[in-house]
Amino acid sequence: MELKFKYEPVGQGLFYNGVINKSVVVYDCGSTNPESLNECIDNFKKGIDKEKMKIDLLIISHFHEDHINGLHKLLDKVSVDTVVLPYIDDIEKVYLIAKGEYGKTTETFRLLIDPVQYFLPKGGKGKAKRLIFISPGDANDFEGDLQNQSDSLNVEGFNISNMERDEELYGKLINEKYYSKELNNGSLKILKHNRSAILDGRWEFKFFNLRVENSELEKFRKRVRKVVDLKDKEKLKEQLRSKDVIEFIKICYTNCLNKRASKFNDTSLVVFHAPLRGTYSMETEVIGYNSWYEYTPYTFGLNNFNGQMLLGDISLSSTHNYNEWKKHYFSDLKKISVMLLPHHGSKHNWNSQIIYDCPYCSFISSSGFSNKYGHPSLEVVSELIRNFRAFYNNNELLGWECYLTENY
Repeated sequence: MELKFKYEPVGQGLFYNGVINKSVVVYDCGSTNPESLNECIDNFKKGIDKEKMKIDLLIISHFHEDHINGLHKLLDKVSVDTVVLPYIDDIEKVYLIAKGEYGKTTETFRLLIDPVQYFLPKGGKGKAKRLIFISPGDANDFEGDLQNQSDSLNVEGFNISNMERDEELYGKLINEKYYSKELNNGSLKILKHNRSAILDGRWEFKFFNLRVENSELEKFRKRVRKVVDLKDKEKLKEQLRSKDVIEFIKICYTNCLNKRASKFNDTSLVVFHAPLRGTYSMETEVIGYNSWYEYTPYTFGLNNFNGQMLLGDISLSSTHNYNEWKKHYFSDLKKISVMLLPHHGSKHNWNSQIIYDCPYCSFISSSGFSNKYGHPSLEVVSELIRNFRAFYNNNELLGWECYLTENY
């Protein structure tokens, strides 16, 4: 079985992909460096099956530009079987547009405002066969033992039969009727994050979409609904194309919220993925060029690979967020072999407790040389080094790839 995972050298952003038993998996595709991103996308396409030209599982952590602005190029002449992304409601979308860091291009605007119609357009010829919203929620103890259910889940493709539908959110969307066709024909699913999904009967995916309560957002809702119709999705999309409406929304944003007041967008769809059974050895390679533009591969081995934790831009700095994440993945913390640092290694999203709760973990940041945020934080990197943890700075020049071999 072919098993490999790669953090592409895109700079400030993230383009993570892998192959699991011939199934192609992607987690985010974006960067502030378009040249590096385009080159990585071109190389990625050259490496996938020329006859199928298909991504089996596309996961989107959140809607920030440096995580999604490469999707349009990535999906050009490439089909997708299943898309998984976090659910956010319409007032949150309006907030993100007002913040000014989201929906900067026509394609990313379309994706943010209506991801269902972006991937499953009513006129057909969509980018994907199936779209799954993971509803926001609190930490859950995972139900059941998948090891004992593996025979029933041992089928090709991305199997979600073990996952539970969010009846409350499903009822809300089906009553609105805008997505009733997609919900009825099964191309759109609304699922909770309390159970795992299985890929090709061999690989487990555990999602986490943290619910964050926010009173300031309600104040914002009361203001903006004077000019935008939050009940009519088609009308809302048209209104958000108006510069006058956007200016009014930005005024509401300034009056109701401050930079750190609203935390809901500090979360992301988190993914832990790992083998369902068996043990694996890992060999990694740093790919790309050093500052002298000489190819410098570097490899090392890891006897036991147990899984990877992809954190997107979630903030784990607060006690509440960290405890929810820890509770949700409690049985997996000591299994994590590789972790993507939250928010490109920002000190504002980091929690030192991770080092102690995840004792067998190496760390990767995905950040660019020229980023204005100081990612990855020297404080975070220094702390990892002091605690003898392996750390890799994924950037425009160096990417990171690992290959797994099943132990017999």
